[in-house]
Amino acid sequence: MEYKTLDEICYIVSGGTPSRSKAEYWEKGTIPWIKIGNIKSKYVDSADEYITEKGLEGSSAKLLKHGTILYTIFATLGEVGILKIDACTNQAIAGLTIKENVNVLTDYLYYYLKSKKHVVSNLGRGVAQNNINLSMLKKFKIPVIDIMKQKEIIDVLESVSKVIESQKKELELLD
Repeated sequence: MEYKTLDEICYIVSGGTPSRSKAEYWEKGTIPWIKIGNIKSKYVDSADEYITEKGLEGSSAKLLKHGTILYTIFATLGEVGILKIDACTNQAIAGLTIKENVNVLTDYLYYYLKSKKHVVSNLGRGVAQNNINLSMLKKFKIPVIDIMKQKEIIDVLESVSKVIESQKKELELLD
């Protein structure tokens, strides 16, 4: 098994927040703007706030494409989601896009990162809120295994996730 850093595997960018004092950055916005609270499950397909093209152009926000892995780096560390829409994020979220010709599947990386949440929480630094910076994130080591093994791992974890979701729904009904 070979280990590679996230920086070797992915393009990594952080998000940004357009100025709230500029109405033209927010009013009648059509570009989804994702915050930590929008990462509620494996797939992120909706936002509760939207920015405008001017907001995108006039800030450090970046438009992330469908399929980008979202990874929280401030406050609530290590939350992971996969974008199902094109969207921007705030600066508490990093966008990871797997590089071309890298034999790592998006779902495999998602589950691996999710499994390391406790490790990331221990790395976090900060007085008021824990955080990690992009330099730290880029150094994370990822085991790169055969694609077929990645698919097997994904299949098992997807099955387990379905059982867990089914049990959660059953508990809700019982409540």
